[in-house]
Amino acid sequence: MSDNSIFLFNPLPWERELSGPVADHVVTPRGVPDDETAGRHFQDRDRRRRRSAGFADSEDIETLFSLNGYYLPSTSVPGYGWTSVPVEDLIQLENQPFDERSTVETERYVLTFDRDRGGIMSWHDKERECEWVDESAEYPLAGFVHEVVADTETDRPRKRLFDYDPDVEGTFPAVAGLLDSDRGFRSDWHARRSGPDRVRRHRVYDVPEGYRVRQTLVTPQVESDVVLEFFVPDEDDTIVVNAEWVMGLRTDPEATYLAFPFALDDPTPHIDVGGQAMQPGPDQLDRSVYDYYTVQHWADLSDDNRGMTVGCPLNPLVQFGDFHFADNQQGFDLERPLLLGWVTNNYWDTNFRAHQPGRVQARYHLSPHDEFDEASAHATGLEATHYEPLAQTGGEGTVDDPPLAGTGQFLDLPEPPVLVTQIRPVDADTGIFHPELDSSADRDDAMIVDLRNASDSPTTAHIGHGTIEVSTAERTDPTGKVVEADLEVAGDGVTVEFNARETVTLRLEPST
Repeated sequence: MSDNSIFLFNPLPWERELSGPVADHVVTPRGVPDDETAGRHFQDRDRRRRRSAGFADSEDIETLFSLNGYYLPSTSVPGYGWTSVPVEDLIQLENQPFDERSTVETERYVLTFDRDRGGIMSWHDKERECEWVDESAEYPLAGFVHEVVADTETDRPRKRLFDYDPDVEGTFPAVAGLLDSDRGFRSDWHARRSGPDRVRRHRVYDVPEGYRVRQTLVTPQVESDVVLEFFVPDEDDTIVVNAEWVMGLRTDPEATYLAFPFALDDPTPHIDVGGQAMQPGPDQLDRSVYDYYTVQHWADLSDDNRGMTVGCPLNPLVQFGDFHFADNQQGFDLERPLLLGWVTNNYWDTNFRAHQPGRVQARYHLSPHDEFDEASAHATGLEATHYEPLAQTGGEGTVDDPPLAGTGQFLDLPEPPVLVTQIRPVDADTGIFHPELDSSADRDDAMIVDLRNASDSPTTAHIGHGTIEVSTAERTDPTGKVVEADLEVAGDGVTVEFNARETVTLRLEPST
């Protein structure tokens, strides 16, 4: 690669169109070979993390969403591969114009934004001829909700939510009888919920490949305004919701949410639990928690005709149907097609501090689809997790003859329903990703690849040669103990068979 290029990497198995902001320090780095005295320690911190977490000015919050800088236009990158992009191909944004219209239209969607409460009040899908927002709901789509214990005048508001009295039978049992007694949490606690006072600012920016709609919400419940930003693409189906705000030193019990009321007819929920699509209720053990759920990459609500997969790359906690914390439900019942992104709370009654001040970031990817398909949901969740372009400067100059130039693919990996859950070198210090090191007896170039069949049927998966050509393959257990040695490696790679829901670990030895 030349010094005036950037290196893009795609960690997912399928070819993707990558686009989005590229950090200044990638385009114009310090510490390149002709600047040997300059340090680059700052490169492990993006522009958001470099800012103080203690600010409360809404103008400061908005700068985190700055549209100025470098933008990568849609660029095709092979699955588990790379490509180099000349710096001159990047788009430099500065002082983007905006307007205040409430409706944004693309070839696929017509969205109307709520300029009083924030969020989306209507999302019309022209292709499916349907509405995605439940217009009868109490909250708009991506509406901000703040929840507190209603009685804050008492000396200990937390006791309204949780009351631990070891002298009263049944309030907090001994561990041996925990499953046979009531909990300390009060299932009928009195909550007060509120939204923004008003929308201070609503702006629509016409940006490369779509629109960015930014709303600044006046929210005295937290330490700053809440900034909501929506990316509405010209061509892609997925709408991305970003939110930022600052939490303070409040110790009273409180929680924050983004509400997603969908216009679906008696939908069925699914969530991603470590590569398994789990249906709340039927797929849970008796006496499991039904009040809230932790998801890996995605959650989904689908009826018989259509549905919505919500990618959750940053915020794994969700609730379904209504606000349910401490309800102690004994089964699952979806009251309405509502998904709650549960962003923050301090509802614990342990020795953690009662406040968690600082900046909060939330991001959700909303992807409409027809009938629910687990493999597609996994792909959608992984796309959300790896949303931002993974880029590095092409001017490192540490290898005389760089082995990675132009466009290429390390390995041809399987796609969903087979999930690639891990790829790692056996020896990270001397292995295959250090090509400048000479081979020696103690060098180990082998790679470990973990695969999971995320389906209810047996299947096969194929790992094809790329820049890394596989010479031998073994099947191991998770600890590295060989289960099946000398798997057949053909001219096009190695093939492995799976049972339903099986996880397989392979040790691959590349050709030297």
